[in-house]
Amino acid sequence: MKQVVLNYSFSVSGLTVTLSDFTAASPVDLKRLYLIVDVTTNQILYNFADSSVATATISSNNVITLSALPTGPANGDSLQIIYDLLPTDPVAYEVPLAFPGSIIETLSGWTSATTINTTQNIYLGPAASAPAIIVSLDQTSTISGGAISFQATYDGTNWSTVPSSSVVDPTSANYATIALPYTLVASTNKVFMLLNRGWQGLRIILSTAITGTATVTPYVTILGDSPVNQVVGTPTGTTPPPNAVPIGINGAGNSLITPLSAYHVGPSGAGDYYLAVMNYAYNGQTGGGDATRTNMDNIICVAAAAYTSTQTQADQTNPTAKGIMIVVNVTSAGTGSITPEIDVKDPVSSAYVSIMTASAAIVANGTYTYLVYPGAASTAGTNNGLTQTSQNVLTRTWRVKVTANNANSVTYSVGAMLIN
Repeated sequence: MKQVVLNYSFSVSGLTVTLSDFTAASPVDLKRLYLIVDVTTNQILYNFADSSVATATISSNNVITLSALPTGPANGDSLQIIYDLLPTDPVAYEVPLAFPGSIIETLSGWTSATTINTTQNIYLGPAASAPAIIVSLDQTSTISGGAISFQATYDGTNWSTVPSSSVVDPTSANYATIALPYTLVASTNKVFMLLNRGWQGLRIILSTAITGTATVTPYVTILGDSPVNQVVGTPTGTTPPPNAVPIGINGAGNSLITPLSAYHVGPSGAGDYYLAVMNYAYNGQTGGGDATRTNMDNIICVAAAAYTSTQTQADQTNPTAKGIMIVVNVTSAGTGSITPEIDVKDPVSSAYVSIMTASAAIVANGTYTYLVYPGAASTAGTNNGLTQTSQNVLTRTWRVKVTANNANSVTYSVGAMLIN
């Protein structure tokens, strides 16, 4: 996979570019070198398809020697080196990531001999779409000083410290944020979850040198899915300060949502901002909201018993579902006869309207299923295991009614499932 190689040194006088990650065990392959660009001067130094720019040779496993350089480049320039990286190449960030799934790797251990500001890439390029990354920091003893931080890049060249709001503790109940830099603690395994904000790359940096005899080893797990699906922060109430930037409006203020609570997710002082955690959707009522749900299957319309009269369920509230399926389970029909129906309620007149009535009365033991859903073909008679289907929509207020066609006892139950 073609990627940008980050770790290199550039010598103008020697006409060389050294890729420091490569070794004798895995040397640079000239056939996989595509492009070298000096992004400081906007000059192409090597193009595999254009020998008029320069030719290249490889020596000492990782030294690229160019036949010529244009006027302008300097040793401190930033280069963009495009190379076809393979899983066998000795660079930490080249591992291809296939979602869903995770990739686990162990980075090099740091000690008191490790120079301050040493960095190790967690990923770059192939894993850029990873929504979350776990870094487990194994810290042995002794430690009397030292700290680490995390840096991210959006362009593969410029790096900046990851905001603390994107660094959380997955072992805490509410994903508490972790302040950076993190001060090392002896005999501790500290776990960080980093929430991707569109980074192209992520790395760990030794921001304060280690003092003591400990070894600090980062273990990395790149996740294919983020377990955090809400805004993370410290609850500070639902009223933001005057300088807050509003991103979520209370349902009582005629917005489309009602926030569960407000979380402070910005730094203290000027520029704070708050974000509502939207677990409720505004339902048109003053200050009202419905909890967002998936399909619901725990609704008892008629409890199992013997009945000789019509059974009418109390009004039910549909939060957000489009349709409904009811199951009538008859265990003793005898000489009785029943007809189920699904009704909706007119909010103005309070009259009930049937959106599906069984086309045939139930007179025998068995399980009978009835489906109402937009787009479902209206059929009477068995259809894909369903007794009857109706192309219709379930409205806000509904009920199930089972009409007794005679006074003879029938033992049955009715359950309902709301379908989004």
